[in-house]
Amino acid sequence: MLDHVHRADEASLRVLGQVVRRVPRTRLLLVVSYRSGEAMGLGRMLEVLPGPPPARIELRGLGPRDTRALASALVGGEVSARTAEGLCARSGATRSSCAR
Repeated sequence: MLDHVHRADEASLRVLGQVVRRVPRTRLLLVVSYRSGEAMGLGRMLEVLPGPPPARIELRGLGPRDTRALASALVGGEVSARTAEGLCARSGATRSSCAR
C-alpha cells in the first residue's frame, strides 16, 4: 500500500514502475492512493506499464450524514453536526454538499 503517491517525485515513480514491471502480476497486489488532479507523473507511468490497464476506483468525499456516522463510530460517541461538517469539508466533498 502506497499512500499520497501524488506527492512522489519522478525518480520515485520510476522505481515504482520498475517494481511493477519486474514482479509477475500473479504475485503482486499493489494498492496506490493519490489525488488524481495532482498526480500527472503517475498517470504517464501507468500508461506505459505492460499488460492490461490497472483497475481504478475513484473515491469521493462523504456527505455530512455519512461523515457524522463514520466519525461517531470511530470515536465511540456522538459527533456534533458542526464537527461532521468540518470533517466533510476536509474529505474533499464540495462545500455545498457539506452544509446542513
